[in-house]
Amino acid sequence: MADLEVAGLTVRYGPAVALDQLNLTINSGEMFVLLGGSGSGKTTLLRALGGFIQPTAGRIVLAGQDITGLPPHRRPVNTTFQSYALFPHMSVADNVGFGLRRQGMARADIASRVASLLDLVRLREFAGRKPDALSGGQRQRVALARALAPRPRLLLLDEPLSALDRSLREQTRQELLRVQRETGTTFVLVTHDQDEALAMATRIGLLHQGRLAQVGTPADIYERPASRYVAEFMGAANILPATVRTAGARATLDLDGIGPTQAASTAPGPAGSALHVALRPERLRIALSAATGVNTAPGTVVDSAYRGGTVDHHVRLDGGATLLVSQPLGDGVGAGLLAPGSAVAVSWPPEACVLLAE
Repeated sequence: MADLEVAGLTVRYGPAVALDQLNLTINSGEMFVLLGGSGSGKTTLLRALGGFIQPTAGRIVLAGQDITGLPPHRRPVNTTFQSYALFPHMSVADNVGFGLRRQGMARADIASRVASLLDLVRLREFAGRKPDALSGGQRQRVALARALAPRPRLLLLDEPLSALDRSLREQTRQELLRVQRETGTTFVLVTHDQDEALAMATRIGLLHQGRLAQVGTPADIYERPASRYVAEFMGAANILPATVRTAGARATLDLDGIGPTQAASTAPGPAGSALHVALRPERLRIALSAATGVNTAPGTVVDSAYRGGTVDHHVRLDGGATLLVSQPLGDGVGAGLLAPGSAVAVSWPPEACVLLAE
């Protein structure tokens, strides 16, 4: 069921357009992630939803109510910021209960609600501490509890994990997901981190130049990108120009620098039309002996990079193209490393070909 509807939302700063007639529907209880590079419009959209900026045009409807013109304090919406914005002179419990005191809630009810929220974010034993006595991940959870205290219909999170180191970020990510599931609150989270978006979102909205380049599940966005921009933004991809040779249900393509390639899907245009093909590095395979079957090409290793769980190889094919191939390291470091100049064969299944219309 739709919880939030954005229709024709436009935000201009003088001649600059930050959001351009954006339309979006977010369902009740979703963990919706707004993803995009710097200047894409994701933070502008979040601030418009929170009431911190007024749009030039368009509407924002939350739970059937038009909230476009309402100030932040009159919206059933709360926001957590990158800085956490905790009061340093207040205890954890007082920070969490701050909004409830402003609403005039009875002291006993505040104490009960704060205790419940601190249990939810697993910080009951830290209730009396000041924020400077907490880790970054704990401060993030305090900010989350404070934002949830008034039971908002919509919770906005502005890059909530960006200040944390990698291990703490992953741990806090799981805590956010658990809290979101347990409360059922609709979350809209902004990030520029593709891995974070893929791991957390029920759906992703990828913004580019103030417009939504694609909206879909993480699998949709990654496996079935709507454009070359989406394919490139969502991680490493080999993107090659191609021409449709045959346009049936399993199209045959001529890839520049490779040659004939079979795809598992229908071409977006007739025979002779131009397109691009994306090949994800992890979908390619590399062998020291000649590969058999469809979609194989001989080549030479240019360089290899150890990545921990994988090794990345750049392979220059005999046809002229250079492909990035990412191989899992299931058998230890030495198993996947190849010296520059090694003769190899690269292969990929038809399903690995993602066809992108010009």
